[in-house]
Amino acid sequence: MPFTSTVSLQVKNGFNCLAQDTIVIKTYAEGRYRIPNAFTPNGDGLNDVFYLIGNRDLSLVRDFSVYDRYGQRVFQRTDVRPNDPLYGWNGTRNGVPVTIGTYAYTFVVELVDGTVESLKGLVTVIR
Repeated sequence: MPFTSTVSLQVKNGFNCLAQDTIVIKTYAEGRYRIPNAFTPNGDGLNDVFYLIGNRDLSLVRDFSVYDRYGQRVFQRTDVRPNDPLYGWNGTRNGVPVTIGTYAYTFVVELVDGTVESLKGLVTVIR
């Protein structure tokens, strides 16, 4: 089910020339959430960040953590907006790219009705 937002922008330069545009942004989630099972943080601008995508029921990501195969946390964000790659994992640990492989993740999310849910799974880093 898509969640759609419309964004309009109007700008004027020093000569009073006016330009405007409108774009429609759609976020899709099968059911309440869509969580990719792999991503490619190689800097090509495609699938470089792992983050939670959800529908309009999702209000807040209280905790987002990623763990390596030894159970060591390699990434954590708390109290961030859903559907925003700025708050996602870019495949690094302390600024250094992690090795190719499978990592465990957990999300603790808050819904607009105040309900809290926990999600967990695996994501594969491919370079």
